[in-house]
Amino acid sequence: MIEANTTNDVFRYVQIRPPRPRAPGHGDGDPSGDAPGRETAGAATRTSPTTAGLPSAGRARPGEPGTAAGRRREDDARRAALRAAVDELVSLASTSPPPVTTSPPGRPPSVPVPDHVLARLSVRSAVVLADLGIDLAADDLLEIVARVESALASPPAPPPVAPVDETPDDDETRPYLRTAGVAELLVVKQHLKRYDRTDVAHVENVMASERRVRTHRALDRVEETFTTERETTRERETELETAERFEMQKETSRTIEQDRRFGFGLTVSGRYGPSVEFSSNLGVESTTSTQETTTSAMTYAKDVMSRSLERVVERVREEQVLRILREQEETNLHEFDNEGPGHVVGVYQFLEKVYESQVFTYGLREMLDIMVPEPASHLWWLESSPTQGLNLPTPPPRLSAYAATAAAVTPENYLTIAALYGVDGLSTPPPFFQIASAAVQQGGADADEEGQPRSVVEKEVPVPEGYLPWYAQIMPLALTDDELTLAVSVGGVSHVWRPTTAELVAVGSGHRLAAGTLGLGLAATEPHVASANLVVQLMAFETATFGATIQVFFLRTPAAFTRWQIATYGALSNAYEDAVKRYEVQVAELKAQAAQTARQGSAFGSAPSQNAVVVREELKRHCLSVITRERFDAPNGMVDADPPYFDFPTAAQHGSFARFFEQAIEWDQLQYVCYPYYWARKPTWDERLLREDVDPAFLEFFKAGAARVVVPVRPGFEVALSHYLEKDEIWDGEGEPPDITSDTYLPIVTEIQERTGADQGELPVGEPWETRVPTPLVILRTEPGLPRWVRTGTDGWAWGEEVPPDDGPPLDA
Repeated sequence: MIEANTTNDVFRYVQIRPPRPRAPGHGDGDPSGDAPGRETAGAATRTSPTTAGLPSAGRARPGEPGTAAGRRREDDARRAALRAAVDELVSLASTSPPPVTTSPPGRPPSVPVPDHVLARLSVRSAVVLADLGIDLAADDLLEIVARVESALASPPAPPPVAPVDETPDDDETRPYLRTAGVAELLVVKQHLKRYDRTDVAHVENVMASERRVRTHRALDRVEETFTTERETTRERETELETAERFEMQKETSRTIEQDRRFGFGLTVSGRYGPSVEFSSNLGVESTTSTQETTTSAMTYAKDVMSRSLERVVERVREEQVLRILREQEETNLHEFDNEGPGHVVGVYQFLEKVYESQVFTYGLREMLDIMVPEPASHLWWLESSPTQGLNLPTPPPRLSAYAATAAAVTPENYLTIAALYGVDGLSTPPPFFQIASAAVQQGGADADEEGQPRSVVEKEVPVPEGYLPWYAQIMPLALTDDELTLAVSVGGVSHVWRPTTAELVAVGSGHRLAAGTLGLGLAATEPHVASANLVVQLMAFETATFGATIQVFFLRTPAAFTRWQIATYGALSNAYEDAVKRYEVQVAELKAQAAQTARQGSAFGSAPSQNAVVVREELKRHCLSVITRERFDAPNGMVDADPPYFDFPTAAQHGSFARFFEQAIEWDQLQYVCYPYYWARKPTWDERLLREDVDPAFLEFFKAGAARVVVPVRPGFEVALSHYLEKDEIWDGEGEPPDITSDTYLPIVTEIQERTGADQGELPVGEPWETRVPTPLVILRTEPGLPRWVRTGTDGWAWGEEVPPDDGPPLDA
């Protein structure tokens, strides 16, 4: 005998024969249906439910190898491993300088990976570098870094797609379903018959000559204020003063004094007798005196003073203010004015629904019996979501999903993250190495070392900020006629170079030209401030004409890279916060519009018939998840684009999968029973108990902690569904829907008839009965007096309200 029940739907069936025997170990203690003793031959040939029988044997879940998300994660992991490997290699190499090397002219010195680095490098890093084709024992260290940087800068070739394992042992890949067996399908159909009055809900008394006014005012005021203010002040003052004074004073004094004296004397005397005497005297004297004095004085003075005072004040103030004031006021006025001589009594009664129920039989069916936990979970989630039912813009992707901290920002991902939030002006990451060049020269074409066989030149090379000198390459060139010796000192590291015979070339006149290439490892351990310079000194012996070209390799410090990460992450974080604020402003505007629309809509909620459709669709979705172990995350063939389009192979596979489960089970005959709230999660008990709704069936579904659902397999699909349960293949392993000549082909007219409630040849069983369901609705009693109930029969326990005749006295008189 079928008993009456106050639930919305009642399902009872008579067992004809027990379920088919299960494999050993496939008992009730193994709810997954796959115990250790189960046969594996069938499982060994499993393929995906959507692609069974197709060339591509696998419907990979999101994130699994072979999917786009899986390949992207594998690519990110390989990049991260490569970055970690080169970081470890350079970090170990920076602990000690490279050895001193020499090489012939024109060939740069090689910087091999030191032995202690090879010994301390982790196996994982060595394997990652070897996969890139790097031979740590033979390749140059600078070349290794360049190759890794190049590999990280360009997107690597996607890895080969791993074939999906066709023999999954994971419980997550197996159908989770147990058939209840074959039974007669008995379906309870219900329909609303009438509403009846029940208990008294409220009594309103108004005495004679009494006037009573009651005002109900409900004010709902919501004020949302979003304020964003950002201010940046930057001030810089630079004063540059240059004073140059040059004084030259030259004085030349020349005195030439010449004394020339020429003297000539001639004396002639004679006597002729005693009385004649003569004398002649001739004298000539010449004196020349020349004195020349030249005095030249020149004074040159230049005083240059340059004073630059620069003050830059940059102030950026951005303010975004959004104020949304939503106010809803509802005022209800209840007025009772009893001007008559007698008292007035108003009696309000609750209403209950009365359904008529009838059992129908549909013949034998194979039954699926499924338990669903918290069947209204998705509806609860929608109600708790602040953006439910809104056509919201796409929220900005969470920054933490790409870079949780500044340490997660890398040269490989910062541009991708910046593109997500439209960030520009980011600085490029500092490279592992920076190279600075300098040249020195001593002597000229006519230089002579005679008397000065030694000379010293000095050059300063600026040290980039955040870098340490690590390696220097010196290419000297000298002219000598003896045994040349050249001492080189770079940053305190010295080396003496004596050119070999191979490095000397005779150029004639006993002179030889020396050329070579030296490599010096520098101690990259002491920090250098930005204003410090690296001193390069060259001391030459037995040459007056020489020069050298110096290249210094600076190694990036960890602190410099960390500063770049922090600065870049700060810019990305600011852009992300701006994107979130813009999104929140748009959401707030849409919510305000939705609230305004809701106030103008119906205040009575959805119709019970519409709620019944929602309940059955939710239960159906839960059952499909249990049967297929699918969470509806797999792609359905649609590609997000503008406008969207669908991928033909994926759409065909997904359509075949959906059609199989829509037709293999008679979902229109779904029967369910809701179990109480205490089978749900305990933290949700209070909310479920306090839930209210005018639709009792929908309220029962909302409060349910679990639900039992029984659905029949469509006649003709028993073998196909059993094949799926055993081998995880749809359509008997064909993978595609059958043609019109197949027994499992279902005409579309049949589907339409089932969905619209057409007669399917069912037969009534037994007599119909009434089912009463309480509601929170109330009605004002129009008859005088209080209600009374009388027993309507002697065989059962049925009661009905006694209604007085129109001209009779009140029932309580």
